[in-house]
Amino acid sequence: MENTQQDINNESTVDTATDNATTTNTVNTNTANNDILKYYMPQKTKRVGTFTLGLTLVAIGSLTINSVISQNFNFALLSAITPFIFISLGIEILVASFFANNKKLKYDFLSMFIAFCLVVFSGMALIIPNTIKYFGPEKSISEMKISRHIEDVLYNNIPDKNSVKDIDIIVSINPFNNTDTEIDVNNIDFVDFVRIDLTLEDTNDIDEFLNKSREFALITNKNFSTAKLYINGYTVDKSKYFSISFSSKFNFNADINVLKQRIEEKIWDKEVERYMPKAEYEKLNITT
Repeated sequence: MENTQQDINNESTVDTATDNATTTNTVNTNTANNDILKYYMPQKTKRVGTFTLGLTLVAIGSLTINSVISQNFNFALLSAITPFIFISLGIEILVASFFANNKKLKYDFLSMFIAFCLVVFSGMALIIPNTIKYFGPEKSISEMKISRHIEDVLYNNIPDKNSVKDIDIIVSINPFNNTDTEIDVNNIDFVDFVRIDLTLEDTNDIDEFLNKSREFALITNKNFSTAKLYINGYTVDKSKYFSISFSSKFNFNADINVLKQRIEEKIWDKEVERYMPKAEYEKLNITT
């Protein structure tokens, strides 16, 4: 009887141990399954940059509609809004990182690429019109008009119109100085280049050449203060060649005696058959 009771207790102990082992195995199996599911299940992600992409498209679309209505696309405004696209993208990344809640952030490279393309395009949009304006036909046409206008003004203000043999005017405008206004003679300033070359009719001596040159210099400085004036001429017998330049206020407003010293005088040398500077000619003749 005692043996039978002991056997029953032993069987109960074995059953209890078996149940505990089964429960433990079940818990371990469930834990393992959860780990496996967690490993294989994709982690939740949060896309960053979509808002900026939408904002960019809205901005571009609005500018496009405005350009269709006004027939004038505002490239400067397009370039001005590009920094705000980067600011918007940065704010979106910061906000998404703060409220991620263990979610994986996935950057929307499409929006970033569009933002980058917009920055490049806006920069090119500002450069290309000015480049076309600088190298295109508009610049050449404007320079021709300015050159003709300068010639007309000088012609109308010269008392003795027969004193000029030839005139050559070189104009090189800088459209990057002021791209919002039409380029003409009224807005030429020091960044633009204007050169006037005058060839006078033959004169009798250096004094006559100087008086005529000073007369043209005063007229040029009065009407075109930023222009550079170069005057040359010969004597009647072609034995001497004179040239003088007026390239600054010091030249235009210099005393006549000072200007006389600045005249470059060349003398025709029959032996070498060319015009030689006066100092060189006199030195050569003294030596020989």
